[in-house]
This record gives sequence, structure tokens and C-alpha cells, in this order.
Amino acid sequence: MPLQVDSPTPTPKRRGSFLTVLRACIPGLLVLGYAGYKAQQLRTELETWPTVQAHVDNAAVVAWHVATRQASYAKRLWLTYSYDGHTQKRRLDGIYSNRWEQAAHAADDAKARGTATLLINPNHPSDVTLDPGYTLDFFAWPAVLAGIGLVILALGFSTGMATARRAGSSRQSSAGNGRTKAAVASPAFVAVIGVLFAGTGIAILFHNVRQRVDWVAVTARVDSADVVQRRSDRHGTLYTPRLWIAYERDGRTYHLPVLTGAAWVRDPISTQHDAEAAWHAGPTKAFVNPSDPYQVTLDPTSGGNLILPVAFTLVGLGLLAFARYRWKKRRGAVSCEL
Repeated sequence: MPLQVDSPTPTPKRRGSFLTVLRACIPGLLVLGYAGYKAQQLRTELETWPTVQAHVDNAAVVAWHVATRQASYAKRLWLTYSYDGHTQKRRLDGIYSNRWEQAAHAADDAKARGTATLLINPNHPSDVTLDPGYTLDFFAWPAVLAGIGLVILALGFSTGMATARRAGSSRQSSAGNGRTKAAVASPAFVAVIGVLFAGTGIAILFHNVRQRVDWVAVTARVDSADVVQRRSDRHGTLYTPRLWIAYERDGRTYHLPVLTGAAWVRDPISTQHDAEAAWHAGPTKAFVNPSDPYQVTLDPTSGGNLILPVAFTLVGLGLLAFARYRWKKRRGAVSCEL
């Protein structure tokens, strides 16, 4: 009889597991593909569109007011440039972020240079891009998409692997009722997550205390106050007061916004009252980074500034306690089996 040779074709079980993982990874792969497409578009523009040097007529820092009042800021440049025999004037904003000092330094640098590089769409000379180049700012949107795609891909892969394992494993009945036992994360994994949470909370606490001790205390004038907001998946829109202050440092007066350190709450009316109260209270004490006068905070050890680090620390300690409980329970079960 002729010998039978095992077929190299994967078994239906393995093929099914592979297809399950692949299907779960498709959304992440699609987002990554779109990020690569957008990055290639920007690369083509960078290599084919002409560039000109524009004169910086003025520069300032502006807050985000387009759709929502968020604590987000960017440099704003007023520019004059010539292209194809025509002189045009434009007002352009940089990348928005929650770091006022970063935007302020960028505006100061633009004033000091007096010029800025523009990338011009040859078909529409008024369509310009500020500060083009192979930088993270220029490729910010594809980079964000790639990060989102990697997160979705990792979640899809882990979900697909878990689904494949559940589909390939036999059902285990619980004591007498035939239900499947729920999988519980290992104590080591829970402990690692707990250490990360607790370490992050403690690091933020030490950072806040260092600001309170090492930064220079100054008296700041409160020029105005308003309310900023942010979105939360669990609590919806949250609000907190923001003060626009002025203070002197090294013979120069600085005007900038700073959050009061109050907790983020869901009531905009009470937050507005708190902002007005802080405004009418008069001058306040602020703490300034001695190496960068644009970095300033009110009391960094106030209750509102301690909510996040304390919450991280408590969650981390809770996870460590749960990991210890699971480890002792598993160790007891192993001892009973022996």
C-alpha cells in the first residue's frame, strides 16, 4: 500500500482561529492604511509644492474658540508674502495644544526671526501651510491616526486571540450548574498594572510638591476670568475656572492664562460663579518656573490638582491588594490539591 503523507494544509481549527484574529484586526489595519495614505499625500506636497519666505508682521498666542471653550492655545502669525508676481497677506495659526508656554515661545521665536517658511499650493496660492518639513508638527494628523490605528489593532488582536481560544477550548462547567467559569487575569498581570497606576500617581504628586517648593512665588494681578471645558466619556462635559493673570519677572510683564486648580465639575453655572469670585478676590499668589517664566501655576498642591494623582495612587494600591488576594487564593488552592 502506498504511504500516506500528512497534508501541509492547516487544520480547520487553526484556519478558523486565524480568520477570527484577522477579522478582529481589520479595523486597526484600515486606520493604519488611511494614516499611511495621508502621510504619503503630505510627503508628495512637501516634495512638489513650492516654498516661499514670508515676512512676519506680527505674532501672538491665541486660545481655542472655534467650537468649544477648551484650554488649548497656538501661535498666530500675521504674514506678508509674494508669489507669482502677487503680494498677499495671511493670518495663520500653528498647532493647538494645552501648553501655553509652548505657543508663547513659538510666537517669540517667529518675531525674533522675522520670517517664516510657507508651502504654497501652486493651483491656489492662498492655500498655504506654515513651517513645512519632515517634522512631527507637519505630519501630526497622520501620526495621530497611526497611533489610534495601533491601539485599535492591539485591541483587535487581543480580542481575536481571546475569542479564538474560547472557541477552540472545551466548555468547563462550574460546580453543579453547567456555567462556564469566567477567566480572571493572573495576579502578576494585575500587579504590574497596579504598579503602573500607583507609580504614575506618586510621580505626579512629587512633581506638584516640587513645583510648590522649588518654583518662585510671585504676586499676580487677575485681569479677567472665564470657564473652560473638556469632554469626559463617563461624565460628559466638565468645567473648571480659568484666570488670565499678569505678573512681573526679571523686569518683564507676562500676561497668560492659568487654571485655578479647582476640580472639574458638570455644573457650568457654579463654575462661572467660582471664576468671578476668584477674579473679584484681587491679586493672587502664583508659582513661576525660575528657568522659564512662561511656565506658571497657582497652588500646585491644591485639592483640584491632587484629585488625579490621588485617584491613580488609590487605584494602583487597590489593584495591588487584589493581586495579593488572588495570589494567596491561588496558592491555597495549589496546596489543597497537593
